[in-house]
Amino acid sequence: MLFGIDKSELRNITIESIDFEVLRRSSAIYNISNSDISLPVKLHKTEGYIKLDRLYIPDGELFGTFTLDYKKEKTGRSYYTILDLTVKTKRARQHNLIPMSANKYRQKLIIIREYLIHNYGLYVSFTDSRLKSVELNITAEMDHTFESYKVLFEAIRQERNLKTYPYYVPLEKGLAYNTHYFYSKSQHLKFYNKTKELHDSFKIEVDDELMRIEYTLIGFDRIKDRLGTDNPFDLTDEAIADFLNESIKEDVFKPIQKYIDKTDKKLTRKYKQIKKQYKRGFVREFAHYCNSKDADIFDMDQCISIVKKDMTKSASHNYSYNKKLIDSIISDSLKNNFAKYDEFKAKFQVKK
Repeated sequence: MLFGIDKSELRNITIESIDFEVLRRSSAIYNISNSDISLPVKLHKTEGYIKLDRLYIPDGELFGTFTLDYKKEKTGRSYYTILDLTVKTKRARQHNLIPMSANKYRQKLIIIREYLIHNYGLYVSFTDSRLKSVELNITAEMDHTFESYKVLFEAIRQERNLKTYPYYVPLEKGLAYNTHYFYSKSQHLKFYNKTKELHDSFKIEVDDELMRIEYTLIGFDRIKDRLGTDNPFDLTDEAIADFLNESIKEDVFKPIQKYIDKTDKKLTRKYKQIKKQYKRGFVREFAHYCNSKDADIFDMDQCISIVKKDMTKSASHNYSYNKKLIDSIISDSLKNNFAKYDEFKAKFQVKK
């Protein structure tokens, strides 16, 4: 099991000074202005300043992009900085299977600070920086293919907290690998086939069936509320683990259990109706109903458990016969889902 930080957007980065000769030779895109409302930035090791309108660094090696820009306000301009950071980089073709711990994330910021100096002549401070968005994930090696968990994903879709996740799409646009995507403005939840993503995006072949659960928190307040801080230098692995454990219990296990309980009640009522309607062969009819598109069912064992209640000890052979009958009718997608649910509970909780 792997867990940690992948993508993030960092704000409130202070530009302390610029070595203009290094910046000029780099791939950075910038606008210098003489306007009084432009941002004055100290020239490194001099008493002089330059005034910047905008600065954009499309790196793609150690980070994604660095941006200095502004918003227009009644009194002038409000300048802001953004660092887009991820484990993988497109140009370097580095995969993101192994996320960053909180400590490695901080170490990477220190490396980026030196990298900005040497490659772009940019001297920055991350002391007051804040996380505007952060992606946290947990990846596990599964016993089955990603597609075989579709009943669990459907249970989550139907019984999810609509206040937290009002929107859902089965496949994320632009991705060739399977994705179940639940989201609101401030929090996203994804389940996707990590094995297929490694192949499609990085041409990496792995034999294991890897599934990733991925959370994205958006906004200073949301991040601080869920992780205890929006300052990357105060973030801990314990806070990340606590967030993942609590969130997965609420967003994954709770909806699945709710779906199981709800479908148990519905199937029990339907079985009673079928028994009244058919004097003989009601078990067969019930099994066909459970296998139909009209039925809400999580697992074949629900059907067997309901039928078993009518079987006495002396009719154990009837139970065995009916169990085989049900098994012959029910499709494979409705089998072993309880075991898959147990697998989720075992593999998607961070053990501290």
